[in-house]
Amino acid sequence: MWALGLASVRGRDEQDRERARTMFELSAPVGSPWPRSLAFRFVHAMETLVVGDPLDERTQVGPLASPRLAAEIA
Repeated sequence: MWALGLASVRGRDEQDRERARTMFELSAPVGSPWPRSLAFRFVHAMETLVVGDPLDERTQVGPLASPRLAAEIA
């Protein structure tokens, strides 16, 4: 599931990210305590961390999108 979450933020375009997000949400087994809404929140948090939240004017670029900050974190 982590790999699918990362694939959603590394997608080339919105269609790739949406496809990976859907696969991530559907990857939980039936009857899992991991509801889809939490999966969607997790993926959105990953996207915000890596690429920034496009709906929030304050975070046009997330911390890992900056090469300097990514190097400091790694």
